[in-house]
This record gives sequence, structure tokens and C-alpha cells, in this order.
Amino acid sequence: RVIIKKEGAIASHLAGIKANPEFLNDYYLYYFLLTIDSRNLAQDSAYPSVNLKQISQVKIPVPSLREQEKIVERLDEIFSSISGSIQFYESKLENISKLKQSYIDEIFFNYEDTADEVVLDDVSTIVGRIGYRGYTKKDLVSEGSGALSLSPSNIKNDEMTYIKNTFISWEKYEESPEIKIYDGDIIFCKTGSTYGKVAIVKDLNYKATLNPQLVVLKNLNIDNEILFYQLLTSKFKKFIESIVGGTATPTLSQTNLGRAKILNLNKKIQKDLIIKINTFLKKRNLLENNYKQMINLLKELKTSILTKEFKYE
Repeated sequence: RVIIKKEGAIASHLAGIKANPEFLNDYYLYYFLLTIDSRNLAQDSAYPSVNLKQISQVKIPVPSLREQEKIVERLDEIFSSISGSIQFYESKLENISKLKQSYIDEIFFNYEDTADEVVLDDVSTIVGRIGYRGYTKKDLVSEGSGALSLSPSNIKNDEMTYIKNTFISWEKYEESPEIKIYDGDIIFCKTGSTYGKVAIVKDLNYKATLNPQLVVLKNLNIDNEILFYQLLTSKFKKFIESIVGGTATPTLSQTNLGRAKILNLNKKIQKDLIIKINTFLKKRNLLENNYKQMINLLKELKTSILTKEFKYE
């Protein structure tokens, strides 16, 4: 919901509501509409939509126009302050996201002149789903009737999630034993708009495999966390951009991916860096969660203020 300040047209999936100036202040009406949970008005269908007739029947308290103006002035002042605080914490979130990237880049940059470089094929086996072993809708099953088939949607913010899951038949799962997935494996997105997404598999409570968009790095001759963090560096991401196929569907070949260069650090350095990076990320994630919590609290405060303002007995 927004208030339009210029003349223009709206798209077909939107609706306009105009206040009658004899009874309602435009901004008063706008603030009131923010208190309505449109989900309660939505029609239950394949494409949920808000019932405009129901909206027209919603009762709205109508004090005098002068009182409405006072309410708007009061809410404008309060919400301006709250919005400023929200923007402050949002900028903190943006900066802390950049801080993670710069920290990881610097960690490995410091060893570029002293450590040898190797390619991914030297320290891992890169395996994906073979084309003729793909699957179709008929191979999809419900949870409990087959194996989890991981997709790019299971990777969020460089971590694994198991919320939006797809399951395929046990037959299809057993057909490709080389891409059976276990805790500690590194999975990498090689196809589609989210190419380059990467995560370490953790807390996997399913028997799992991959969909065709992903590959898995197995048989590692390097600590999996050290390899994972190197795959997050700007240097590696730049390499990925240089080898992605220029088609309608971006694609990275496994052969080219295997040529990516990484640092071959000794085991003591690997161990020290893991401790250092994980300690930093733990503190960084704590700050991030605190900022997100503050933003949510401020948004809840706005809702609470609106609800109290328009609660007329």
C-alpha cells in the first residue's frame, strides 16, 4: 500500500482507493488502510486476490477533518523518526554484508605470495547429474516416499536450508550413487540465474541427491571449510564470471570449473584460518541478527501505534 502523489495509471493487478475530501483526509485514509490485514480479505483460489467489495464494506472511524489532520501530523512525525531508525539499521546490515566479503578476501590475499596455487581438480572430484539420468515430474514423490533432491533454492546466504524441498523416487536416487550427498560435501550451483551459489552440507536429515543445476565436490584433499571460504572470495567469483556460458541459461561447465585456482595451504595454516574466520563470522552474525531484530521491533512498533490510533471504542 502506497499513496500516489502524481497523476498516472495503475496496472491491472492493482486497485486505487480515493478519499472523499468532504469526509476523509487522503493521508488519514492511507494510515488507516495500513491497519488492515489484506490476507483476511483475500479470496481462496489458485491466484489469491483481495475482494474489493469486502474492502468497500470495511468500517472506518471518521473524526472531524481537523482531528484527522492532527492524527496525520502526529503519525507523520512518529513514523519519520521510526523510518529513520529503520534506515539506520538497514545501512548497518548492508555494511556488515560487505564486511564479510572484504574480510574473507583479505584473509586469503595475505597468503597469495607465499602459498602455492592448485586447481579444483587437484583437490576434489567434481560430480554432477549425468544428462540421461535426469528426472521428470513423474519421478517426483512426496516426503517420506523418496530422497531429497537438492536445488539452488536449498542454498540461502551461503548456507543450506531444508524448507522448499523436492523429493524423487528411490529408484532415481539409487540410479546415480556418485551424487549421493552427505554432511561435509560442498555443493555448487553451475546452471541458471543463481550460478555460483555454494554451501557446505550440514545437518542433513534426509538421504539426498542433486538436481541437474548443481554439482558436488567430493574426495577433498583440503579442509572442506577452507575450500568453501575460498569459493566465496571475490577472486573466485571473478573467475566464475569469466567462464560462464553466454547463453539464455547461464551455465558453467564442470571442466572449466575444475580449472579454478585456489591456494594450497598447509594444514596448520588451514586450521588457524578456520578458527579465525569462524570466530569473526560468529561475531558478525550476532550483529546481523541484532540489527534484524531491531528492524522487526521498529516495524512492530509502527503496527502497534497504528492499531492504537485507530482503535475507537
